[in-house]
Amino acid sequence: MSMPMSASLVVHSPNGAGDDRPHADLHRIRASMCEHGSMIFSVHVEVRLRPGIADPQGSTIERAMPTLGFAGVSGVRVGKSIRFEIDAADEASARAEAEDLCRRFLTNPVIEDAIVELEPAGVAS
Repeated sequence: MSMPMSASLVVHSPNGAGDDRPHADLHRIRASMCEHGSMIFSVHVEVRLRPGIADPQGSTIERAMPTLGFAGVSGVRVGKSIRFEIDAADEASARAEAEDLCRRFLTNPVIEDAIVELEPAGVAS
């Protein structure tokens, strides 16, 4: 059996703000379950500062661009990219665990949002 297509998800902080751009085109999720029901999912979490939060690193990079010959660059924001694998029974439980990690450990929900992308990596042995 194959899993349905799924869009990547934006993990919002309690007040509901976040980056709501469409993420369906980022990754397709198709996983076939093995007889034992355990799969390995490759997870990519993109952590971004929430809109309206000052980004001094991004501002510094943006100011340096013209002196390096990159004119016309604007809106520079700096974030984090975190990659790992999760062993889970299905895509839904892998996504739930990744989102829980984001809320409890990988982000500061006051100033950051996380975009979680999942991709089947294989069958757990």
